[in-house]
Amino acid sequence: MYALENLKESERLDYQNTQKQYRVKEELRFLSDFDFKQVLDAGCGSGAVTKSLLDAHPYIEVSAFDQSEVRIAQAKGSLPGSYRKKVRFSHGDLNELPFTDASFDLVICRFAYEYLESPEKVTQEFHRVLKPGGVAYLIDLDGLHLNTWTANTELNDLIKELNRHLSVDLCVGRKLRSFLFTSQFKSIRSVIDTQIFQSKDDIDMEHKNNEQRFHFARKTLEAALGSTEQAEKFERLYLNEMSSEGTEIFFNKFITWGIK
Repeated sequence: MYALENLKESERLDYQNTQKQYRVKEELRFLSDFDFKQVLDAGCGSGAVTKSLLDAHPYIEVSAFDQSEVRIAQAKGSLPGSYRKKVRFSHGDLNELPFTDASFDLVICRFAYEYLESPEKVTQEFHRVLKPGGVAYLIDLDGLHLNTWTANTELNDLIKELNRHLSVDLCVGRKLRSFLFTSQFKSIRSVIDTQIFQSKDDIDMEHKNNEQRFHFARKTLEAALGSTEQAEKFERLYLNEMSSEGTEIFFNKFITWGIK
C-alpha cells in the first residue's frame, strides 16, 4: 500500500517499529522453541528483523533478501558493523529465490505477504530452501484500516469501497495457515494478537504513521477509490476520525509457522 522505493519509507518503518503494536521483538518470541543457525530473512526491508534476530541469537548467520535494492542498501546501513559480517545481502524475486535446496534452518517473512502476487508460489519456495525440519515463520497484518469503524457513514462507505478494489491484500493474515498447508508444511500453528489503539499516545503515534502511509500510498488509493478527490477525502476523514470517541481502531496480527 506504499511506494516501495520511497527513500522515506525506511524512516516510517523505523518509527512504526517503536509503536507497541508493531514491535518486532514481541513477534519473534516463539522462535525460542527452535534451534537454528542459517536464517533467511525474506523481504528483509530496512533490516529490523535481521537486527532483532542477531540481538537475540548472536551465533546465527542471516541471508537478508529483498526485491528492492534501495531496501538492501538501507538494511546494510542500519546494522552495526559487528553484525554485518554475519549477514549476506542480496536482492531478487521472492518467486525464484537464488538459493539451493535445503539451505536454511529458518525462513522468516514479515509484512510482505500482503504485497505478493503469488503467495502460494513464494511459500513453495520457502519450503524448497528449508532443510528437513526447518521452520517457515510468517508475520502479517489482517484488517489494518479495514477494521476501523466510525459513526461517520461517509468514511465507512469509503472503507468498504477500498476493501473491494484495493490491490494489496489487507486481510492476508488469516490466509497464512492455508499457504503453509498447501505447501506441505506440518505442525502448523497460529497466534493471533489483536492490536487496539485506545490511549491518546497510541492514537497520536498511529495518526503520524498513517499520514506517511497515505502519502506514500496515494497512487494506490487513487486507483482503488477512482480519483484523486476520493483518495484525499478518505485520507482527511480517516485521520480526522481517528481521535473520535465514536471510532474503533484495531487490527489483528497473525504469527504463523510450520515445519518442513
